[in-house]
Amino acid sequence: GEIKQVIEQTLGIPWVNTIAADRHGDALYADITATPNVSAQKLKDCAPSAPAAALAASARIYVLDGARSACDWDAPGLMPGATMPAMIRTDYVANSNDSYWLANAKAPMAAFSPLVGPAAIPQNLRTRSGIIEIDRRLAGEDGLAGNTFDIEKVKTMLFWNRNLAADLYLDDALKVCEASPTVTTTAGKTVDIKAACAVLAKWDRRMDNESVGAHVFVEFWRLAQKIPNLYVTPFDPADPVHTPRGLKTDGETATKLRAAMAGAVEVLESQKTPLDAPYGSIHFAVRGDQKIPVHGGEGGDGVLNAQQARWNAQASGYVPYHGSSYIQVVSFDAKGPVADAVLSYSQSADPASPHFADQTWLYSKKGWHRLPFSKADIAKDGAGPVLVL
Repeated sequence: GEIKQVIEQTLGIPWVNTIAADRHGDALYADITATPNVSAQKLKDCAPSAPAAALAASARIYVLDGARSACDWDAPGLMPGATMPAMIRTDYVANSNDSYWLANAKAPMAAFSPLVGPAAIPQNLRTRSGIIEIDRRLAGEDGLAGNTFDIEKVKTMLFWNRNLAADLYLDDALKVCEASPTVTTTAGKTVDIKAACAVLAKWDRRMDNESVGAHVFVEFWRLAQKIPNLYVTPFDPADPVHTPRGLKTDGETATKLRAAMAGAVEVLESQKTPLDAPYGSIHFAVRGDQKIPVHGGEGGDGVLNAQQARWNAQASGYVPYHGSSYIQVVSFDAKGPVADAVLSYSQSADPASPHFADQTWLYSKKGWHRLPFSKADIAKDGAGPVLVL
């Protein structure tokens, strides 16, 4: 509870979540940050206009009427730390760039002011993926030994590169493909989706460098997830990890799913990207004249190892621009911390430096660097020259 007490008292964390564990097996989650002390009711009552109020739902931007003193922030100005979301558990806490609500899916938190974050709403697929992986590990159902975590198991889980959207929805999408392998677009063009569906049927549903079909699914799901009333079972706040689920595969929804597959085929054809290209051959980091395969995928698709990428016509590939960067896994032995890490984008921006691309290659191969901690290990590691600023 010491960390929780300190952040409650100082409110020194501007916006990020805090997660910590101690030697006794207690795990802390806290979203205790410098946040205006304004209730949900005041946010609603003090919106100066209908357009201002609409920003809350559309962009989580809140506007208060500055002409009314009743709309001032409540004393003491910032929300007291002791009243903000926090929990200490002995099983787990987690967060994957979502709100505080499901830090532990077995104990969803009560709603706080919307300024802290939303509750009881659909979670992003990365949040759901993280909780599913944790539950499988604790149940001993993920194919790894035992039912606890250690440094090697965590590293494996981080780089499994499972695509939860594919695990949940691809089988339904393939049924739609099989029913009608050609699509006539709104522009009157006939698109054959049979080859794309065949590639997806054989895909391992991972975002590994060797995976064949990953990029086809990314382009398909980018379009398909926007279809209204898509799911057989809609979101249920009582089952937020496993809903929504199931794609509707009949009627207008089936037509739109086939259109999404046709759209993916057209995108890939326009880029001259083969449907059966290994993922790492078209999803890479550019370092000088090197194209370094990058595993991982869209966080919105439920890939824990998130790598957001854009098509780069000059490089003829998808080039990541945001996602897993500094990755660290820490455990403790009798001597102290044991930390393995990798910096996916490498440490130097100087093309002449030996560290311009070395860790990007290490990341590409799912490698790790053991960080020195003791004075002896630091000396053995060979510190570089002292840089005086």
